[in-house]
Parts: sequence; structure tokens; C-alpha cells
Amino acid sequence: MSLRSLLARLILLCVGPLVLLAIFLSVKSVADKQAERDIEAANLLKSFAALVDQHLDSRISALQMLAASPMLDDPLRWNDLYKEAQGFHQGFGSHVILADTEMRMLFNTRVPFGDKLPMLPRPKGHAAVTTVLETGKPAVGDVFFGPIAKEPLVAIAVPVKRAGKTAFLFLTIFETRRFQDRLDNIALPPGWSLALLDGKKEAIARHDPPDYNPETDADSSGRFLLRSAISPWSVVLEIPRVIYRKPLIDAAAALAIAILGVTLISLLGGMLTGRRLGRAVASLAKTQEPGARFSNINEISLVRRLLYDSADKQKRFENYLRESEERYRSFFEQSIDAVFLTAPDGGILEANPEACRVFGYTMEELRQLGRDGVVDLTDPRLMPALEERARTGRFRGELNFLRKDGASFPGEISSSVFKDADGNLKTSMIIRDMTERRRQEEARAEIENRLRRFLEMAPLPIFHVDKDGSIIFRNERFIRVFGYTHDDVPTLTEWWSCAYPDPDYRRWVKETWNDALRRAAEEGKDIEPHEYMVTCKSGEQRTVEISGIILGEDFFGTFIDLTERKQAEATVRKERDFSSMVIDSLPGIFYMYDENRRFLRWNKNFEQVSGYTGAEIAVMSPLDFFVGEERNILEARISEVFIKGVSEVEAEFVAKDGTRTPFYFTGLTIKIDGRPCLIGVGIDVSDRRRTRNALQESEARYRALLETAPVGIAVHAEGKIVFANPFGAHLLGATSKEQIAGKPIQQIIHPDGIKQAQDRILRMLAGEKGLYPSEDVYLRLDGSPINVEVMATPLIYQGKPAVQVIVADITQRKRTEEELGKYRDHLEDLVRERTKELEQANLRLQELDRLKSMFIASMSHELRTPLNSIIGFTGIILMGMSGPISDVQRKQLGMVKNSANHLLALINDVIDVSKIEAGKADLGIEVFDLRPLILEVKESFAVALSSKGLSLKFQADEELHVTSDRRRVNQILVNLVGNAVKFTEAGSVAVFVTKSERRVEISVSDTGVGMTEKDMERLFEAFSRIHIQSRPMVEGTGLGLYLSRRIAALLGGEITAKSEPGKGSKFTLSLPLVYPGGKS
Repeated sequence: MSLRSLLARLILLCVGPLVLLAIFLSVKSVADKQAERDIEAANLLKSFAALVDQHLDSRISALQMLAASPMLDDPLRWNDLYKEAQGFHQGFGSHVILADTEMRMLFNTRVPFGDKLPMLPRPKGHAAVTTVLETGKPAVGDVFFGPIAKEPLVAIAVPVKRAGKTAFLFLTIFETRRFQDRLDNIALPPGWSLALLDGKKEAIARHDPPDYNPETDADSSGRFLLRSAISPWSVVLEIPRVIYRKPLIDAAAALAIAILGVTLISLLGGMLTGRRLGRAVASLAKTQEPGARFSNINEISLVRRLLYDSADKQKRFENYLRESEERYRSFFEQSIDAVFLTAPDGGILEANPEACRVFGYTMEELRQLGRDGVVDLTDPRLMPALEERARTGRFRGELNFLRKDGASFPGEISSSVFKDADGNLKTSMIIRDMTERRRQEEARAEIENRLRRFLEMAPLPIFHVDKDGSIIFRNERFIRVFGYTHDDVPTLTEWWSCAYPDPDYRRWVKETWNDALRRAAEEGKDIEPHEYMVTCKSGEQRTVEISGIILGEDFFGTFIDLTERKQAEATVRKERDFSSMVIDSLPGIFYMYDENRRFLRWNKNFEQVSGYTGAEIAVMSPLDFFVGEERNILEARISEVFIKGVSEVEAEFVAKDGTRTPFYFTGLTIKIDGRPCLIGVGIDVSDRRRTRNALQESEARYRALLETAPVGIAVHAEGKIVFANPFGAHLLGATSKEQIAGKPIQQIIHPDGIKQAQDRILRMLAGEKGLYPSEDVYLRLDGSPINVEVMATPLIYQGKPAVQVIVADITQRKRTEEELGKYRDHLEDLVRERTKELEQANLRLQELDRLKSMFIASMSHELRTPLNSIIGFTGIILMGMSGPISDVQRKQLGMVKNSANHLLALINDVIDVSKIEAGKADLGIEVFDLRPLILEVKESFAVALSSKGLSLKFQADEELHVTSDRRRVNQILVNLVGNAVKFTEAGSVAVFVTKSERRVEISVSDTGVGMTEKDMERLFEAFSRIHIQSRPMVEGTGLGLYLSRRIAALLGGEITAKSEPGKGSKFTLSLPLVYPGGKS
């Protein structure tokens, strides 16, 4: 077999496994691509499912906020709630429905509030409303066709919980096309299909390639499904069968082409390689021409190179010897030690430069001296050293040597005997000058001696422990502090037992110390200090901090006694706690900051007033709490404190929420750690500022009053006038206040009354009361008398006791009194005559009232008797007991019966009004529960409420007992609830009962037509009826509310009303829990 054929087969044999590997890698590549595509499909599925869940969850959260709204509890505020729901529509683009548990829509933001709405639809499959009613939790429903929107919709429902039960439902309805729009915007790989399905597997939205049929174009291997986390929906991603299998087909085709190509290339390569290798082997038998190239085949080139390399080995070896000699020569010349080469007889053959420098000789001098000229022959160690070198061929030790100047110095010598290249014996000597090292050793010994003395005299307890745990050193301080000598604790074992007698604590100490020792050894650091409680030999316990350093396998331990410091720290801590308690208990705010305006301390009141936390205050400046011009004033005052040592200011302190509070701030300089700081307090002066402003306003009003008062006002002290207002000066005939200032009161009071006046002044200053007002006679400056009325009050004026007098001119009053005296007698005569006439008129009125009561009683009896008959017989005819009647007759008889009932109610109301106005209304006061009474009223209107589609809500405490007239309270409630039902066409009527400490309030509200302010003014007038535009006149007597208010007043209560057109009305009956007039 030729070399060429052999190589071709060899190449095919080698390529075979590679082809198999290529097939495996291709299959794996296809599998990896399919896995990547599956991961891409799963990620796309998760992303869209997360988007759908986020879309649903955001709406559920918003609906839950609406469900928690207090407006839902008051039907009168549903219109406001409807507006809030419209805000939801504006934010999310979907409408909101409020419905009750019976599937009735209460409002829908798709239509105006109050419009008539249909029942909620009940879609097939998973319905959101049904799920909420069953589970009481938010739910998402399947697709249904909206009866109002007229397109496919989906619903989200949220329960409205009240007292733990579902009271209402909030729904948001949005179109499925919203998801279709989102789905159309997703960039899918070509040919892929993505669909959103509801719980019935019906499509909410789909994104399919053209001409795609999910039933035939995809199978289970290309279909991926992911269910929604918060709904019954699912997201389905489908990859058509053709696209899903395309990578496998492409890879198989590429693999077949690649295998065919590799096989052909391998055959061609084997043929070419065999031909080339044959030529190369044949060339080895030929002689290589000088300068010719070697073969390109490495192995053949290597054989040829071996022939040439063997010739170069000798040359390279010689070069190596030459380089080695040069290296040793360099070492000899540059060595830091003295080096000698000597003959066996002691002659010096060679010496390096360092030897010449150390001994002080030149090379020639050293050759002449020989070995004996540089070695101290008197050194007793010399002969043993020579003998050892002669015996072993080498010596290493210390000898003394001599310099050129005759000085001896110690040296470390290393000497050996060797043979040179010619076989001659020679000796080498390497000598190191030990003078400096001896000096360092002596210095180190001195330092060690001083260190030992320092350790002995150190103020800290110190001990030295070797690797076996023996305490090989302890200083005197250790013995004095702890009391333990070497005999007491020779090793660490005894130390642990004596110093830490408690076993648990001893275990903790040993673990802590060993851990610190291990870390120090591993990290190459000192032993980390820790605090321990050490028991001394005397039994005393001391707090010490133990640390140390590691010296090889030994360690030094140092003890810092913290006992006194701990006691001092405890004292300081108590003082600090006390000062903190004092500072925090200050009534104002406390602050301290340095020159850089950085807060160092403040009290809790500072945080409460400012609204900032301690962390926020720590990074703030004092000026941050002030604004405007006051900030500049504060900056100036702070600078003044650091310059002068003290200052104060009043300014408005601005809190975090913007609240401004006037404070009076003080500042004082103190030094802490050598640096000046400002310490001070701020006192809330809101009350003081209000008082000051009020005082200023009062002073201004008082001054204006003094200046403009139409009476004379003066102050006298020590018998002289010290102040007078303008009118007082005018009263005394002066043109200015200065004309009477300083005048003695004896010149102003008439001589006939001066004694009495002085007596009253002395008694008043002594504290006696009831002396004024009094009438006196004063003298003008021209001497003319004037009648005055005087009011006097003691006061302090400019630090002295004084009297303030208010003087009124009563001259005209005196004249008037004289005239009135004349008319008084005449008036008394007229009054007597008029009294007789009134008494006669009163008798006539009493008789008329008696006749009216008799007439009303008689007429009420005469009218009610036939009316009851009319009502009774009409009812019998309507019931068909007297024979059949036509529809027209039934309608007419119904009108007769209604009119009779109306007239009977009118008569009863007129009688009640008459009794109340006459003060003869009878009250049956008793203790009863309001709840059954209100339930009776509710039941009596059940038919009317049902016929109008209204609901009546009632809320009250479990038991609500009152002492009042049950029949009268029922009469009032029937009237109020009846009016609410009468004027409400849609919505509800609500009755709420609230109780306070002494009263009970019953409110009746409706969602009816409401009233205007003009109608409210005559609402409680007798025979007043409110006409609502666009509504027919409602039947009634016009006495209901008038009578209800009079009855409420009779029971010690009242009725109030609030109303707004189009939004309904609210009437509130307020009654005392106990009738104030007692039982009757």
C-alpha cells in the first residue's frame, strides 16, 4: 500500500467522528433554536398576560376606592358619587355602574344621572356580578353584548361592603376592542398568532396572520397558553405548524450538504497530503545544498535540524562557561562583604574592593601582609577555627580582625578550601564587619532593659503568656490591681477560674478572647479590645478593657481599668438623662447650635411645634424656620449673640406645614469643647401677642371714647385734677383740658356738697362699695352752678391712688323730671280708665273662644259622622258587595272616597290646630322604643313605595327609648315620610336616627324634586302648599307641616328642613329624650 493511500484512509477515519459530531451539533442547534423560540413565546405570553392583569388590577383598585367612599352611605350624595365615577371614566376611559344586589342599575356614567336604567344583563358563562355576590370579592366576567353600548363588553365588579355584607356593586364596563387595539400594536414574529380568551374560551381579542385557521394550521406542540392571575381569562399564543418545523427542515438540508462537502474535501486533502509527504521523506536521502530551505513538514525539518544543532552545542557550552566566570567575577567585585582568595600558606592571592575598604589597605599591601596581617593572632578562637577548616574543609564563625590603623573589630567569617582548574588548593574567606551589628545589639539590649523597666512601672496591668499558657511575666500594677501573684495564677487555667468564677460568664469570656486571639493571628493585627468583668482576689469586681499584641507564639495582654470611668459615665449618663428630661419638659422649644448654624441639641417640643423629625432638624439651619424680613432679623440677632453674648427677639416660627406661630426667642453664648455655641429657648407668645393687640385696641378705643364721649371724664389724685377729657373741660366752662388741669376739687364741687364728696372719696378708697352714682352740684369756671350725676371708680394713676369720675350734665333731666311729675298723675287716671275697658273686652273674648270651641266640637262631630258613612258605603260598593259596577263607576266612586278621606283628614287637622292654639291639646306621655314605631311607619308606606319603585332605608341603634307622646311622634313621622314618598319619583327615602346625650334626631331625606329658597320661606305656614313646576298639583290640606311643627314644639322639640331643587329634601325632627313637662 502506498503512503498516499494510507494517508487518504487515515484522513477519512479521522474525519468520520467529526462528521458525527457535526450531526449531533446540528440536531442540538435545532433543539436550542426551538427552545429559544419557546422561551420567546413564553416571555411574549407572560408580558401580554401581565399587561392584561395590570389593566384589570388598576381598575379594580380604583373601583375599591369608590366603594370605600362615605358618599355611598347617603343617597342624597349619590349625584356627587356619580361625578366621582365620571372622573374614573375620564382616567380609565371606561364607564362605571352602581347597582344593588338585586341587579338593578342605580346609575350608569354612560347616561345622565337619574335616567331610567334597565336591569343588569346576565351573560352566559362566568359573570362578574354573580361571582361577587357569591364570593364577596372583586371579579372579572366573560364577554357579553351590552344592551346600551350595542357592542361586545367585559365587566369588572367590586362589592361594596357595609357591616360585613355586600350592600351594593360597583361595575366598570369597557369594550373588548380596547384589548384588540393593544393586541394589534404588539410586534409578533411573522406568522405567529396571539389571542385573549375569556372563561368560555371565546375570543376577546385576536391577532392572526392572513389566511390563518387555528383549527387546522397549528397543533399542540406550537400552542402556548397562560391563565390570568386575577380573572378567568387566558392568553393563547399559536405558531403555525409550517413555521414551527421550518428550522428542523433547514438544518437537515444544511447538514446533508455539509457532510457531502466535508467528505469530498477529505478525499482531496488525503491525496494531496500523501503526495507532498512522499517528496519530503525522499529529500532526507539527498544532500542539503548550502543556503537551501528546509522542508515545510515539521518532523522532517526537525531531523535535519538535529544535524546542525549538534555542531553548535560545544560553542554554546563555552559561551556559558565564559558568562559564568563573568557572573562570579561580578559577585566578587560587587560583594558587600570582604572576600579573600588565599594560598594554603596564608598568602593573599586576591581581595575584592570591599576588603580593601574594610581593612584600609591597598591590594598590593594585602598581598604583602598575608592572612596573618589582617587576623588578630591573639584571638583564642583562631587556632580552633583553623583546625576545624583543616579537618572539614570549611569554617563558619566569629573572629577578631585588625585594620590598617591597628584597630580591632569583630567579624563574621565564612571560609572554605577548594581546588582550582589546575588542581591547586586555595582558600576563600568571606568576612563581614560586625561592628555596627554589635552596636545595634547593645542598643536593642538597652531598649529591652528599659522596656522591661517600663513594663514593671507601667500604670496598666500587663502580663506575658507563652505558647503553653504559662504567665511568664506580670508587672507590679497587675498584682496591685487584681491581687493575684505567680503562686495564685501561674497559668491561664488558674486565671480563668479565679478571675471569672461564674461558669457561664467564664465560658463567654474564653470564647470571646480566643476568637479575638485567632483573628489577630490570621489578620496580623493587634488583639481586639473587649470589656470584661474581672473578679479580684479580694472579691471585688472591676470592669476592665483587655487587649494585647501577638509576639510569635506568645502574647502580651494589657488591662485598662474602666471601673472608675464606668462609674463616672453612669453619673454623667444620669446627669444627661436628667438634663434631657428637664429640657424636654420645658414649656417652650429648646435649641442649641454652633457658629456654623448646625443644630447640636433640641427638645421634643421643638419637633412637635416644627413638624420636622429629628433627622430633618439635624441637617437644617435655624434660619430655615423663618421667612421674609424676619429671617434677616434673626440672622442679625444670632450674630449679636456670638458677638455680645446675649440677645432676644420676637418672630414668627414657620412649621413644616406652613403654620406660623409667634415666639419669643432668647439666645446666650456658651462654650462646649472650647467652641462657642448658642443656647436658648423659644416661648409661644400667641396669647401674649393677642393680649397685647387686644390691649392696644382697647387702649385706642378707650382713648377715642375719652375724646368723643358726650360725658365728662376726669381723674383726680391727692385732691387735684390730673386729667380731663374735652367734654369734661367744656362741661366746666373751659376751652381746653389744660385750663382745669391741676385745679383742686374744692374749687369744682359746690361748697354745700364738698364735705359729703370728700367723705365718699375716702370711703371708696378704703374699699367701701355702693357709694355711686350720686348727684352733685359743680361750679363752672365762671362760678355758675351745674347739676351733674357722678360715677366714680378708684384706680392707680401713674403709680398713685386716684379716682376716675364720669360726670353727666343732668340739668335738662332735672327740668324734665319736674314736667314728668305733672304728667304722672294725669297718666295714672287714664290707665285706670283703660284697665276697666280691657277687662270688659277680655271677658267678651273668653266667651267668643268658648263658643268657637263648642262650634268646632259640634261641627267636627256633625261632619265626621256622615263622612265616615260615605267612606264606609263607598268602600262596600267598590268591594262589589252591593253588586257589580262598571269601570267608569269604579273610577268615580274612587274619586268620591279619596275626596271624603281628604276632607276627613282636613277636619282632624283643623281640630288639632284648634286644640293646640287653645292650649287644650292632650298629650299621652309614656316611655317607648322608637325603632318599632319607625318600622310601623315604614310598613304603612310599603304599598306606596313599591308602586313607585322606591326603597326606604332605615338606620338606628338597637334600642332607643324616649319619654314622649307616641301617637303624636307617629303623626309627625307619617307626615314627613308621606311627603318624601309623595314628592319622590325615583331613588329612595332614608330615615336615620342619631342620639346625643339629651336629645334624639330623626332625619327623613329623599331624592325627590326638592324646593327653592322662596318655597322654603312659607313651608311651615298653615294652608300653604308648594307647587312644583312641570308637576301636577299634589293633593293635601296644607296643614301637615304646620301641624307637625306645632306638635314638635309642644313636645319640647323642633323640625328643620334643608332642600335643593332637583336633589331632594331633608327634614329633621329633634326631640328631647325625656319630655320636659313631665307625664300628663
